[in-house]
Amino acid sequence: MTNDTGDMPHITILAEKLLFRQCLQACLSHAIPDMDVSGYSTLDEWINTGGMADIIIVIQSEIRNIGTTSFEATGKMRSLAPSGQVIVISDVGSAQEISEALGVGANGIIPTSSSIDAILLAVKLLRRGGQLVSSRQPSASAAENYKKSKRSRLAGVNLTPAQLRIVREMQKGSSNRKIASDLSMSENTVKVHIRHIFQRLNANNRTEVVLKTHNFFTPLVE
Repeated sequence: MTNDTGDMPHITILAEKLLFRQCLQACLSHAIPDMDVSGYSTLDEWINTGGMADIIIVIQSEIRNIGTTSFEATGKMRSLAPSGQVIVISDVGSAQEISEALGVGANGIIPTSSSIDAILLAVKLLRRGGQLVSSRQPSASAAENYKKSKRSRLAGVNLTPAQLRIVREMQKGSSNRKIASDLSMSENTVKVHIRHIFQRLNANNRTEVVLKTHNFFTPLVE
């Protein structure tokens, strides 16, 4: 069920390992103080407390270790909180895994290689009514439509390959100096590219760039 009490919006984290769960809970509580954040190690534990959630974060690599198969936990949470938003954090790498997650109702998938900033931005985007993925169709068609919509967005923003590489680094939270080093550019060149990226995306700052391009680089097997 979702939080219909009129109280503070609620984030639920489902992860087996206490350290991961508490670290993510602490980060989210600090960064988004106007949302209540709680964590649970199992589905039953969450259900026994009332199953309250506006946004659900499932650490999929952890859930696989506690008796559920594939994205079963995500599907169960979606059925119990049908109007909630579900984010899956997973070691995803294949179209089959992505289509399976979308098919059971996930709103978005974030790779475990992402930074905490990616999770924070995903939560903020969902709170604003945004979508992390454009397709909610089941089976293989979901992954294919997702790839098509991703390509369409990339074509629509008119960014150069170099600018897209810089956007990818910005999503990781890299500084201009680190971007310059990693991409073998001068720092001044990076700054010029970022200024053009702001203009082409109609963004005022880095946060807006990452929000607007959040799902450009979700890994898929092409």
